[in-house]
Amino acid sequence: MSRFLLIIFLISLSLVYPVCAQDSNQKPKLPDITRSAGKPPETGTDEQVSKISDGVFKIGKVMLDQNQGFVSIPAKVAMKEGLIELLLCAKWGRVHETVFTTEAYPVHLQTALLLLGLKFGSPVEFSGDSKAPMGDNTEISVEWGSGADKKVVRIEHFALDNRKKSEVEDINWVFTGSQFVGGVFFAQQEGSIITTYRDPNTMFDNPLPEGADDTVYVANSKIIPEVGTEVTIYFKKASNAKE
Repeated sequence: MSRFLLIIFLISLSLVYPVCAQDSNQKPKLPDITRSAGKPPETGTDEQVSKISDGVFKIGKVMLDQNQGFVSIPAKVAMKEGLIELLLCAKWGRVHETVFTTEAYPVHLQTALLLLGLKFGSPVEFSGDSKAPMGDNTEISVEWGSGADKKVVRIEHFALDNRKKSEVEDINWVFTGSQFVGGVFFAQQEGSIITTYRDPNTMFDNPLPEGADDTVYVANSKIIPEVGTEVTIYFKKASNAKE
């Protein structure tokens, strides 16, 4: 394994395995991360990391392009209308209230984002917390279609403010990095990746005050493609993120 791939592997281990002394002869065990919506897959990365070209790596289903400065993951449209609390979650997460779902593992996404240079901050203390989340500002966009039909839209525009009857303004999402407690990386357990309603377990949280209210946002059916449409979601460090 190359030095770079070894770094990826070690970061992934630190995000999933308990941070406590263990018998060096004993293989670390993943926490029990069963959910009613499904059981998240195990997340070993030694066999899931590959180098595509100089500066371009694939970690599971996550693509890291250090040359172009982005991380991308495949996703699908899960719903076109209705109240939402998320814009993106893993397939075992809260799929009934999210616009997009992905088969990518949150722990792999977290690893790629850290290697891209993003710095996570601190999540809110509880769901709907009025106190703003902390972390690097991140631009997130969605691409689908090809050729003349290709579209690229900032992900916040897929949410509609139900009170103002307008699309969410251009914002940068806050990379909180979720919680890691007692050996559990909660984004991997819960599957929450981008939330409109503030959540201590999500990776990216809403910087707007409306994030404290779970009745504000609905899916923006005017621009969301049909359910099942395959898309690519891009994450890029915002120009005003910390260095």
